[in-house]
Amino acid sequence: MTVLYWYPAKKDLKSYTIPFGVVSIERYAFNKCFNLFSITIPHSVQTINNYAFSECMNLTSIVIPPSVISICKGPFYHCTNLVSITLPPHIQSLGKCFATECESLSHVELPSSLESIPP
Repeated sequence: MTVLYWYPAKKDLKSYTIPFGVVSIERYAFNKCFNLFSITIPHSVQTINNYAFSECMNLTSIVIPPSVISICKGPFYHCTNLVSITLPPHIQSLGKCFATECESLSHVELPSSLESIPP
């Protein structure tokens, strides 16, 4: 099992594609990656752990692939420029604080399989 533990916050890349084969994005893996505007998640990822993309303040949109079965607490906490989130069609629940303090968020595609929306 391949796990992404950490993306160096001071890298100058504007976009990043997580390598295919990664199945889990760990806690705080992209925390405070201020330079990133775009992150592509491959269809191998199954779990997005707590605060994985928190404070990625320039991230503007994210597409969660259908392979993801678990989204834990606060994955997009304080992503202030995040405008759009696309969720996989089968997801049943989201972690608390899913998009807390995302002031620019204007579009979230909520699948019909979603049983509850956390506070």
